[in-house]
Amino acid sequence: MRNAALKGSSKKPAVLIMAAVVMAAGVPASIASTVQVPEVSGQSAPIAGTVNTAQIFQHSMDIRYGEPIRAVEQQSVQSFTTGTLSHLPVFTRPGGEVIVPLGQVLPVLQTAPGNFSVVILGKGVKPVSLAGAPSAEWVVKETVAGGLAAGRHPILEIMPRFAGLKGSIQIVATSPHGYPLTYTVGLVSGASRFTPVLSFYRVPHVIPQPREVVTRDQEKQATAPIANASHADDTHANDEHVNAAHADLAWKMQCFTGDCKPIQPISVVSNQKVTYIHLPTEKSPMVLVRNKAGKSLLVSYRMEGHMLVVGAVPYRIDLIAGKWNNLTEIRLTNEAGE
Repeated sequence: MRNAALKGSSKKPAVLIMAAVVMAAGVPASIASTVQVPEVSGQSAPIAGTVNTAQIFQHSMDIRYGEPIRAVEQQSVQSFTTGTLSHLPVFTRPGGEVIVPLGQVLPVLQTAPGNFSVVILGKGVKPVSLAGAPSAEWVVKETVAGGLAAGRHPILEIMPRFAGLKGSIQIVATSPHGYPLTYTVGLVSGASRFTPVLSFYRVPHVIPQPREVVTRDQEKQATAPIANASHADDTHANDEHVNAAHADLAWKMQCFTGDCKPIQPISVVSNQKVTYIHLPTEKSPMVLVRNKAGKSLLVSYRMEGHMLVVGAVPYRIDLIAGKWNNLTEIRLTNEAGE
């Protein structure tokens, strides 16, 4: 009898374990998703720098409607590949679009229940696999947009089922030239704030080198040094010269944002084809060139000592330095510029 009792009691733990498994399997996904998993040290700390798409508007560079985004991106990539820019910037559009450099930062897409956020991949990119964003917590739809001739963009439409979710989604894809690409996007959901559109730009494997607008012989046609009146006594103001007959001094300067002193031009002078900007540093800022309509132009530029040589005489030149969360921008304008 005792042995029988011992055998009967040995079955009870097994029955209890089976019952617990059945109960766990029967928990609805919506309830299971709220269960807090024990935190593992370092588990939720990505190595890459992250930017929240809802907060980035405070630190990013705005691109206006009608402005050629591709030209602005190419100018940034050119500066990055030549070593004059240490970090590629994050761009924003007034309608809520955030454009991040692929592989430079980890974007965290801000979402909200009841609203779809669109993630646009590169033109001609072919997704291979998608991981993350479990269906119990996220609604993910896949589609494409764009004409066949121009190249189609793969698109993800993402909406959270609940507020307070955190996670990530990873897309492994093939580039138009056959190279592997990985898109990693952090996901977070709140009560109401969301980012409508997230897209990417990237450094291509082959960077087309723009044709030099002017030759060095043209740049050496100088006879008379011209410096800004407030810095006329600067000993470095005589480093570069322009032909006095064609000199244009009608440049206006504005410190647009940040601490401008480290890159504040000592002098700005241009001839018919080139603009010379004498800087207090030998490190080149990023240069964005715009015409009077506000559209970006792709022009060449380089540093020669303290002299920044821009291969054009535009209406506006923006000098940008610093990291994405601590940008400095100086705006130079010339009414006679193109």
